[in-house]
Amino acid sequence: MTGPETEPAADCIELGELLLLVHDWITADQNARIGFDQFIGTGTYNSGHLRVDLIRYALLLGINPEQPSQNDTRPPR
Repeated sequence: MTGPETEPAADCIELGELLLLVHDWITADQNARIGFDQFIGTGTYNSGHLRVDLIRYALLLGINPEQPSQNDTRPPR
């Protein structure tokens, strides 16, 4: 594998923070929620399910959504 060497833990933190960014975006932007729901087009999975899954995956990566990281500039929830 080529590319910069990174610590696996740092990669997990970065991925977890990205998941929270998408969660916050979907939460704050009604047009994003509507667009996602229209894109998926089924009644079995929607933006609400996505938001729950994003939080769950972030927690599995060790990111606590209630506690901002050192690099996080988001306001506290």
